[in-house]
Amino acid sequence: MMQPPTSGSVIAAPAVAHHFPALKSRTQPRLFLLRWDNSKTRTRDPRKGNKQEAYGTVYPNGLVTLDNGQMFTMMSELHHLLDLKGSYEIVYLDEMEEGQDGSQQQH
Repeated sequence: MMQPPTSGSVIAAPAVAHHFPALKSRTQPRLFLLRWDNSKTRTRDPRKGNKQEAYGTVYPNGLVTLDNGQMFTMMSELHHLLDLKGSYEIVYLDEMEEGQDGSQQQH
């Protein structure tokens, strides 16, 4: 028969392991401006073929979010999707402010 715990006893709870991606060398999220078009996809709406823009964030654990509500587990996942849609350009805002030439990735 189990005894109810007394005020001095300790009940051990099972250990819960959270599996989050490991942090990379950067500890701060990076903001970027994404410009893309749908030149490789057929669309009924002619406006969808024009250049579009979204702001995004790359977090230290690799997660990528866009201001239109889309989320990606890695930046390579976003690159793959954009390669299928058409041409795109990614400009990191921290590098744009510093005026560095290597701040743009254009595909």
